Amino acid sequence: MVGNAKDAARALAGSLRLIGEGCSRYVYVSDDETVVYKVHRYDEVPEHSTNSDEYARRNLVVPKPLAVPPMTLYPNGVLAMPYYRGTMAGECFCTPNESHDDTCLPSHLVDMLYTVGEDCATWGNTVWCGETLYLIDLGT
Repeated sequence: MVGNAKDAARALAGSLRLIGEGCSRYVYVSDDETVVYKVHRYDEVPEHSTNSDEYARRNLVVPKPLAVPPMTLYPNGVLAMPYYRGTMAGECFCTPNESHDDTCLPSHLVDMLYTVGEDCATWGNTVWCGETLYLIDLGT
């Protein structure tokens, strides 16, 4: 289990430190800065939410150096995963047909992602931590 129910409730209430915002979620960090908690920005149907979609991909097998972090989805809809201190590698997975800028994951890593057989177009941020590239935003 990643994190704890008490901090998941604190994140939902906005009582932890906000460290990021996306299109559909806020990201809070635990007091000891070891866990992030993702909270929906808008009311979503629990059966189909960004956090549920991301949690469903927790066992996705990806080629090295890519890795899916361990995660826990709490009953309140908050998703927890380890907080990786590293270097951002990209905020989006642009295909060769799309325009690229410095926010895009390098194309050789995008090519690796597409080998897993999933539509990666809606996935987001990645972080290098040591020799591993963590896929920290697998929501849709």
